[in-house]
Amino acid sequence: MVVDWSSLRAASGRATALPAAISRLDADAGEQAFRYLAGEVAPQGALYEAAPWVAAEIVGVLAGWSAVGQTRGLRVLAQICVAGAPSEFTVRYQGETVALETASHRAVQDSVPVIATLLTATEPEVRRAAMNLLSLFSIRAAAAEAALAEAAESAADPAEREELREAIKDLHEWNEEEDEPAVVDPALLDLAARRKLTWRDDPDRTRLGKPSLVWRVRAGLVARLARHLR
Repeated sequence: MVVDWSSLRAASGRATALPAAISRLDADAGEQAFRYLAGEVAPQGALYEAAPWVAAEIVGVLAGWSAVGQTRGLRVLAQICVAGAPSEFTVRYQGETVALETASHRAVQDSVPVIATLLTATEPEVRRAAMNLLSLFSIRAAAAEAALAEAAESAADPAEREELREAIKDLHEWNEEEDEPAVVDPALLDLAARRKLTWRDDPDRTRLGKPSLVWRVRAGLVARLARHLR
């Protein structure tokens, strides 16, 4: 896939530095690259234009990376997967004009076959990161559940089998519809963003509680509301 990164927007401006940052995920400076990428395409839960292309690029190289690189790549994908954007924000992606949020989430969630193979990786941190990512899927929730169920069925370790079953429960909860209306209160939105970022940025998390859909929607508005409140 040939991408004109100079034509895409990231949080700090043009996305020209993002390909190099993606490559660094599988290098010694990978943790720094992770923080940079997350801050450029999904800061505080708000998606930027380059997000779908970053997700697609990571998915395309993930299988060939080291365990540490794969874990970082999966964490970037999780950041994109839980971030959002207003429906009027659109991009021209794969030949069609679609909502930025839809394009970004599809770029991550169409990777179910790739992520599913990592559920059986040798390194437990890779398996856990893949499990956590799949439990966040919505567009491809059925495929994610099937992959998690298959991995649970074949898991030799009873503790890991139970963890995979818990991930399926998390997937169901993540996709439950919320009836509670979102209240656009700046203080509450800021709290929601901090809560979500703390949850997402912990590489050692296992089955920590995920923020609800309402929390997610509220947090996704923070960056834009902040601009008007300053």
